[in-house]
Amino acid sequence: MSVIHLVVWSIVGVYLMCNNSGLGVNLDPFAPPPFAGIKAANSNQGRLIEFLLDNYETRGYVRPVMDSSTVTRVTLRLLFHNLIQMDTRNQKFTIGVWIKMTWTDEFLRWNASDFGGIEFIHLPVDLIWKPDITLEGNVDLDFERYKPGTVVLVNSDGFISWLTPSIMTSYCRVRVHNFPFDTQVCEMVFASWSFTTLDIDLYPELGPDAAQNRYLDDGVWDMVSVKVSRKLSKYSCCPAPFSELYYHLIFKRRSEFYVIYLICPCVFLSLLSLLVFYLPAECGEKLTLSITNLLALVVFQQVIAETMPPSGDGSPIIGTYFLTMIVVVCVSVVSTVFIIHVSHNERPVPPWVRWLFLRVLRACVCINSVPPSSHFVKKHEEKAIDICEKEALNVNNHTGGIDDNDRNDISVSLRVFHDENRDRDRFFCSELADIRDSVEYLRRDLQERNHQGALRGEWKQVVAVMDRCLLLFFFVFTVVCTSVLMVKVVIDSAAEFEREVTHIHEGEVDLSKIPQHTDDL
Repeated sequence: MSVIHLVVWSIVGVYLMCNNSGLGVNLDPFAPPPFAGIKAANSNQGRLIEFLLDNYETRGYVRPVMDSSTVTRVTLRLLFHNLIQMDTRNQKFTIGVWIKMTWTDEFLRWNASDFGGIEFIHLPVDLIWKPDITLEGNVDLDFERYKPGTVVLVNSDGFISWLTPSIMTSYCRVRVHNFPFDTQVCEMVFASWSFTTLDIDLYPELGPDAAQNRYLDDGVWDMVSVKVSRKLSKYSCCPAPFSELYYHLIFKRRSEFYVIYLICPCVFLSLLSLLVFYLPAECGEKLTLSITNLLALVVFQQVIAETMPPSGDGSPIIGTYFLTMIVVVCVSVVSTVFIIHVSHNERPVPPWVRWLFLRVLRACVCINSVPPSSHFVKKHEEKAIDICEKEALNVNNHTGGIDDNDRNDISVSLRVFHDENRDRDRFFCSELADIRDSVEYLRRDLQERNHQGALRGEWKQVVAVMDRCLLLFFFVFTVVCTSVLMVKVVIDSAAEFEREVTHIHEGEVDLSKIPQHTDDL
């Protein structure tokens, strides 16, 4: 039993020793020890690794300098590989980066002649000290996500180069005023989280190796410029300033998709809403077309609102355009309701309305049809009444009716033969009175119908002139608003793009203009 206890406690001791040393734990009892393969393949490398890492864990949290007053110079280079996501609504972006960080570790120096002339060697980055360079605007829960298991290249003089891919998510203030022709400037700030310039001094790499030639083209955003600058920032927590690197990434949105699928349909809907005034007032679909266009424009506005951040910096110009078109369509709906109401008016046309619409505006909007005048209507009324009276007399003649001369003769005859013809005279007089009453009723009814028809004809002419005037007014207003707003957003976006790309702040370097050099990462 004592032998078993001895073996168990030996295994536990080895486990704790490996865990404290940062070398990791190998749970396989038959696996070879760390670097056993390296020792077998190259004894010089094996001896060099043992020499460098022996007791290095005791200095793992200590800055690798022999004299604590020595400042560690750290150089950072970022090659932006691809834009993974530009979340404009949440104002953040995720981008893939190839990182290169260099510094000097005085604890990892050796004489190359003592180890077979080995000038450099690869070591796991988790086993040595590395600068705590942090993305200050990070919005990712995992902070900077590096590829696990990467190694560093160590030279014999202690100079270390660490190259690793990373995915970073950072805050980016989105300005949507010129959407979808906008240009976004995203800032990434890197600095040591714990060490001031008395301990770590951070600098950007500005040589050919920093040329931004690894970026993969994005379907929505083009990265047109990358600028870097170094600043010293003083905080109340520490007596010395912190060294910070500011990377300004300038992205320009590709607007073709939004122009084809968003702006053009909106413009077409706005022009289609004008056809409401081209339909006659009697058409039952006049109001339906207006309301349908209004709902379609509201849907397009909601689509834009869902992609834009709820920012107080100002709404996009395209949103203002949509709102203007919605107001125009709302006014057209109200105008359509008023026109339909006017077209069914049975009151006489006021003189000022007849003068304004049927004399002045009719010629301006090129409507050539002339409404019937009162003399023209009266003439046709008299002609229609004469025809009705003649037809009534013809009916009277066919039914035994008599005219005025015959009635005089009958009166004379009645005085002579009143006893014999009294009943027949009464019968014919009664029939004649009924016929005259019927003719009078028909005359009044025809006259009233002609009068109502003349009124409706005049109101239809007024409505036609009103429709044409509104059509021309809204057409001009829509074209002017569309032209002004679109030209404004294009000019503003071009000016903003030119300003962001060409303007260089003091101490700032445009890495996108560095001559390309593709031999190294």
